[in-house]
Amino acid sequence: MARDRDGSGERWFFLDSAAPAGAPRLHPDEERHALKALRLAPGDEVIGLDGEGSAFVLALVDVRRGEALWRLVGEYRSEPAPGTEGASLPWLEVAVAPPKGARADELVEGLVQLGVASIVLIGAERTQGYARDGVAERLERWHRLAREQCKQCRRLWLPELAGPVDLATHLRERPAAAEFWLDPRANEPLAALFAAAPRGTRERPLRLWIGPEGGWSREEEQLFVASGVRGAALVPHILRVETAAEAAAAIALHAMWKLG
Repeated sequence: MARDRDGSGERWFFLDSAAPAGAPRLHPDEERHALKALRLAPGDEVIGLDGEGSAFVLALVDVRRGEALWRLVGEYRSEPAPGTEGASLPWLEVAVAPPKGARADELVEGLVQLGVASIVLIGAERTQGYARDGVAERLERWHRLAREQCKQCRRLWLPELAGPVDLATHLRERPAAAEFWLDPRANEPLAALFAAAPRGTRERPLRLWIGPEGGWSREEEQLFVASGVRGAALVPHILRVETAAEAAAAIALHAMWKLG
């Protein structure tokens, strides 16, 4: 098997979901990297991820006119979806008003590494400029970053990414098993709330709401209260968006992590 940089002897790539049954292919971007940058040769084996909980061993059979022919060797490993029977983590959704520039990239990368199942980008009232208006344009980049982070941390489930989403619409159309908004004025700590919360599923996730740099507006806070979203304290002062999102996700996932 082709060696990777950490010496584990494995190269991980995402599969092309459009490939016909019985004829596995790597995602086009992944295959270009495998053939041109890594110069994989017939006989080399890789790990192919479907992004839905399964990884497979593939062998490179031949390369013809720049296109690779792969053979499925067998399943490498699999794991259940977050929040389902036997899964170690719940289905945690982070609904966040993204910060500006590269900080949003770092936010997405950190949440993927931690094991967040769904990241929803919220267009809050105080989200600034391009951080709000550019979400749709940046989703393709964030999908690529998510794939890279999954490969790096050996995560089998590719998180869902969506946005921009209106706060009121999301509250109305996507009910949650339990949901909390970060508020340094709250009287209940986030860790305690999640320790007692039900485990989320794709259909009814556990949800964390992370506000923009200017904070939630008064109207948005009133909407949370009216919708039964509980305030949760992380620390007693204001944090940057990406710091708050990653810290809160880490606490929530650790509190609900099922070992073994």
